[in-house]
Amino acid sequence: MLSFLDQIKIKFRHLILPQDVLIRIAESHQSILDIGCGLGVFLTTLSGQKKTLRGVEISDETVQKAKGILVQKGIKDVEIFHFNGDPTTISDWADYDVIFLNDVLHHIPSMDQVGFLRKIHHKMRKGAQFVLKDIDAESPLVYFNKLHDLILNRQYPHEMSKKDCYQVCQTLGFQINESLSIRKLVYPHFILVMTKV
Repeated sequence: MLSFLDQIKIKFRHLILPQDVLIRIAESHQSILDIGCGLGVFLTTLSGQKKTLRGVEISDETVQKAKGILVQKGIKDVEIFHFNGDPTTISDWADYDVIFLNDVLHHIPSMDQVGFLRKIHHKMRKGAQFVLKDIDAESPLVYFNKLHDLILNRQYPHEMSKKDCYQVCQTLGFQINESLSIRKLVYPHFILVMTKV
């Protein structure tokens, strides 16, 4: 059963997330893994396109809600699973053309962020793409996201700047194909589209 807050998040997510850009990136890929997929809102927008669509989420309660949404909407081509937060426990990495990490990095403690990204890079197959979307810590608007997460998620976020994230990902061995900055309302998003070389 979705809470009122869950329903609000689903209904208005597109207003604060550059979902159109993420969908454009996803359209050229046949197999997609969304790490930290939440209620599966992004994946359900890709449904019906004969793609392999899989999401993993750390909250078991959220996974059950997401599965309920899929049943309610009659969506059969999206799978959502619970995972323990360690990317290396996902067994079928080589099956995916692209891996998305949308608004997950800032929920990971700063000291663990580079290690988390390193595990993703290590497990990906060469030639696969990695799309990282998050909030730019360098923007003064970052405080709107901090307030958002404190109120809605009861978490203090740990945003990384786009510049630092770019450098970290390059150092790990990703080739950066696109580097985008997109403001939606008061949220300073950045998107890095990368390939493991």
